[in-house]
Amino acid sequence: MLGLKQDMRFALDPVSFAEEAGLAHLDPWQKDLLRSTSRRVIINASRQSGKSSVAAVRALHSALTCPGP
Repeated sequence: MLGLKQDMRFALDPVSFAEEAGLAHLDPWQKDLLRSTSRRVIINASRQSGKSSVAAVRALHSALTCPGP
C-alpha cells in the first residue's frame, strides 16, 4: 500500500509514475511528453524508441488522476 506522500508525488509528476510503472530509463523527450499539458502532440521518433509505452503511461496517468465527467 502506498503512502499519501507517494500517492501525491505520482499524481503530480507523471515521470515518477512512469518510473514506478517500469519505465526506469526515460529519454528527455519522453519526460517532456509526460509532463506536457497539451491535449495533442506529434511524436517524431524512430522505431522502437518507446512511443507507445509512453503514450500508454500518459493515458493511464490521466485516467487515474483527472476527474471524470
